[in-house]
Amino acid sequence: MAALVLLVLGVWAAIGLGPSGRAELTSSRSTPGIVMVGAPVLGRVDRPVEVSVSRVDAGAVWLGVAHDADARAAIGSSPFLSVDRVHYPSGGMDAHVAGTGSSTAARLPGGDVWQQTSAGTGTARLLVHPSDVPRTLVVTSGDAAGLGRVRVTLAWENRAWFLEALAVAAVGLVVAALALNVLWRERRRAAPTQSRHSLTRDQQPARDRAASRRGSPAQQGQRGRS
Repeated sequence: MAALVLLVLGVWAAIGLGPSGRAELTSSRSTPGIVMVGAPVLGRVDRPVEVSVSRVDAGAVWLGVAHDADARAAIGSSPFLSVDRVHYPSGGMDAHVAGTGSSTAARLPGGDVWQQTSAGTGTARLLVHPSDVPRTLVVTSGDAAGLGRVRVTLAWENRAWFLEALAVAAVGLVVAALALNVLWRERRRAAPTQSRHSLTRDQQPARDRAASRRGSPAQQGQRGRS
């Protein structure tokens, strides 16, 4: 049973990751005008993470990456949607809305704290590399208009993950094949014994019936003395 579980999980993971080893998570959310993807999410894997944000209404999208403290100071008390955790392989994201002050979304792109930025119409993307210093990504429209509903996609790539999934599947396949071979051999050994025990008296070989009629040598000696 464990072998089949390994086989199924390995094949499923390999198909999901693909040859490039791409793990992708997507979530659609309504936002108050700003989205923040925190350092725990960006730094969860020691690999570059590609962040893609698309607006349902195909409006303007702006992304900026800064040190965690600087990004949070720039947002201040503005209402924002915080992406706190991601779940793989289910693909879920934990998020909550925080902030109750007036929005600073329109002023965010003009700040000097941003280390990386990207802007687009409908969709914008950024590739964020691992850093020793915690960094946070901020999303806004870049103008007075709110973001509305957006689709956030986070993706990591590592070809080694695909190879590891294939290895797990291969181990499961080998163990399952060995188990089936053992069961087949046991079944072959048990078959002749079962068939012999199922024979009726008329189906038994003639010499066996004759021997049973004559009895054992001791029985024959007793009949001769009598």
